[in-house]
Amino acid sequence: MTATLSLIPAKGGKMVSIEEIMEELQSKGIEYGINKDKISEIISHRIFNTPIEIATGLPPKDGEDGKINYFFDTKKALSLKYWKTGLSTTII
Repeated sequence: MTATLSLIPAKGGKMVSIEEIMEELQSKGIEYGINKDKISEIISHRIFNTPIEIATGLPPKDGEDGKINYFFDTKKALSLKYWKTGLSTTII
């Protein structure tokens, strides 16, 4: 997972600050792997209209397969006992 930044030049407005970019990243849930030096470089060199990677997350790790733990003997043979009563068959 990565996050990229692409600045668009302001027309008569002020240049965005590092603090404003950090607030926006935080509002989007990006908190890990942020390269503040890269953000500072983008702002100071006024690099516009170019997507640049500013944050990198950890790559996903393979998980382990699920398993089922039985808390009873699964190899025990089942036996049914039933007998007929007046109106229905009862199984125990």
